[in-house]
Amino acid sequence: MFSVVGGSSGFQATNVVLQHDVSGDGQAAEWKSLGSDAEFTADGQTLFTTSANSIRVVFTGAGSEEYHIVVRPIYEKKAL
Repeated sequence: MFSVVGGSSGFQATNVVLQHDVSGDGQAAEWKSLGSDAEFTADGQTLFTTSANSIRVVFTGAGSEEYHIVVRPIYEKKAL
């Protein structure tokens, strides 16, 4: 599960994107978006599937505001 909520200053970034590394073993990282469901311009959440060992969150157009980001595994439809 990937969840993004704006902090006390609200949601001010142009875009918040969850990406995963799709490179092969021993290759330079190749970051790709997990798709439009994992790209937010306002508070939101989504479920995603990836076999990647590395994920990251990328902010575009953000200033110094704060966000609450949660990335958690889901087992049997329960967030851990």
